[in-house]
Amino acid sequence: MIGEDEQEIFELLSTIFDDREKYVILHVSEGREVLKAARAEKPSVILLDSRFPDCSGHQVCRSIRSDPVTSWIPVLMLSSTAHTYAWKEAIDAGADDYLAKPFNAAVLVAKVEALLAVEQHDLLCSVVLVDEQGNNRFDKNNKLMVMEKTEAHRLGLLHKAISVFIFNDRNEVLLQKRAVEKYHSPGKWTNACCTHPRPNESPLKAAERRLQEEMGLVTRLSEVFSFTYKADVGNGLIEHEFDYVFIGKSNQDPHPDPLEVASWKWVAIATLTHELRRDPLAYTPWLNDSFAGVLEYKK
Repeated sequence: MIGEDEQEIFELLSTIFDDREKYVILHVSEGREVLKAARAEKPSVILLDSRFPDCSGHQVCRSIRSDPVTSWIPVLMLSSTAHTYAWKEAIDAGADDYLAKPFNAAVLVAKVEALLAVEQHDLLCSVVLVDEQGNNRFDKNNKLMVMEKTEAHRLGLLHKAISVFIFNDRNEVLLQKRAVEKYHSPGKWTNACCTHPRPNESPLKAAERRLQEEMGLVTRLSEVFSFTYKADVGNGLIEHEFDYVFIGKSNQDPHPDPLEVASWKWVAIATLTHELRRDPLAYTPWLNDSFAGVLEYKK
């Protein structure tokens, strides 16, 4: 998104980012409309002018940072002032980076790409911290609280997760064996897939995304319940999750990602129920804790 009131500057920026396969540009010319557009569109990065006729870019940036829906969006502030205080003012307002006009196109593109790379890394490697009721947590600046996932597991902090169970018409449930390269619970059998929703990603969207990524399956999913569990998963890590549970139906065999899944199988419900009692350590703790509840909702 480009927040810029001068048409000439906007056209210049549009020319710089004219790769239509890589960039989709949204132009907002009024400062007070930037937050509204950011909430609606959730752009990957915002190029924000420091001055608008109706308000300052710094005010807009503070609004972006204080709104839970937009607080995570990277902001690059553009200004006609090159003094050090202008850079500090932009950073204090919550901008991630700053560039003075007139700017070098190559430098601008490099800064935008760096912000996009950081944002993508944060999305892929972070978990959303929640309270005991599953509500998102926010810091004193009203910013969504996320944490690098390995650190969250090391500290045992409660975070958001999803688990997906897939059944077929033969009354069997789909299991996968976690790849040995997994950072925790390697080689254990578990449900069809699980993951952590990304910031501003709904549990349902996370479940649909991960089922396709991990198992190559697309099917209708229904959320049936949620639960909290805490378990030592080895390597000095603790799983402490508020877990949204989804059920789906498919008669197709999966096509799993070998980097995530070592093996898979369809198992009769009665067989899995027996095996969880006989050898619970062969299965992940979240499968042990949730399967009885899943069967209640499947009836």
